[in-house]
Amino acid sequence: MEKATKKKSGFRKAALPVFAMLIASVLSLTTMTYAWFTTGKDASVGNFDMTISAGGGLEISATGNDNDWLSVLDIESLKTASSTLKSFVDEGKTLDPVSTNGAYDDDMILNFYKGQIESAAAGANLTQSTAAEEGWLQFDLYFRNASSKDLKINLTGTKIEAKATDSIADPEGHTAIRMAFVITGTKAAHASGAVTAKSEAGQATIYEPNAKEHTNPGVADYNAGKSTSSSRKEVFEYNALIGAYNADGGQPSISRYEIGEHSSVLQKANTQTEEGYSEGFFTLTKETITKVSVFMWIEGQDADCTNYIASNAFTTQLKFLAVDAE
Repeated sequence: MEKATKKKSGFRKAALPVFAMLIASVLSLTTMTYAWFTTGKDASVGNFDMTISAGGGLEISATGNDNDWLSVLDIESLKTASSTLKSFVDEGKTLDPVSTNGAYDDDMILNFYKGQIESAAAGANLTQSTAAEEGWLQFDLYFRNASSKDLKINLTGTKIEAKATDSIADPEGHTAIRMAFVITGTKAAHASGAVTAKSEAGQATIYEPNAKEHTNPGVADYNAGKSTSSSRKEVFEYNALIGAYNADGGQPSISRYEIGEHSSVLQKANTQTEEGYSEGFFTLTKETITKVSVFMWIEGQDADCTNYIASNAFTTQLKFLAVDAE
């Protein structure tokens, strides 16, 4: 059951030229402070268009119903199946900067937190972290692997790019976007009825599609207070929020970049990029239908998550590539 809120490829062989492609235009992110957005700087989502296509034997569905397996899904099909996606598209719901390390409880929803910083200065510390009940996009997809082999799903060729608008000629908002995928149910490939839902805690791998692209304010924030400087083309490590914290009552603000004694609040993020990642973001068991929840958010702990990227638009091309898991 869907919940709207809550809390270089290195394969040995590619057995099937299978892919599913997701193309989305996200008019989003609603000028310079460092780390997290200031109050009122939300990320509104609108003008959202999406097409998902599949080939080479992999079938895809927005519902998982017996007669809904297609080679192409359009935005209307996805909206009909997902009330969450429909509300984001039709009602102008907002994306807020949130943070997660990819952990989820038995509700199968990622644990998100929202942070607050002490000032607008580069390298500013955290003063507060609270559980985030909304602010991200989540919808479900179904994959049918009717073959006799397990398939790994990689994201080779995926692109998330900021889109120029009348007011922003050279946008860079894509630098703080993250995605994650959680398998929430399965059933036999040709069985009727609903999938058998999972209810167990786990850890999703976080996908950072633009890990080697950064904004100038993001570089300044990341390098603040460091003895050596990192460039715009390096991967910036970051710590995800994993717990609540409040600097009121005499407690000090805490560094976003140094965990120190605050391992209950911060944890090094478990992120992967398409380049060099051969493990697969999730696996489709042979002769099985797999339900996957897709999450998309703005990572508040990313150095590039500043007001500088607010009001950006995005074009997303998400390509699911299935290869032999053996």
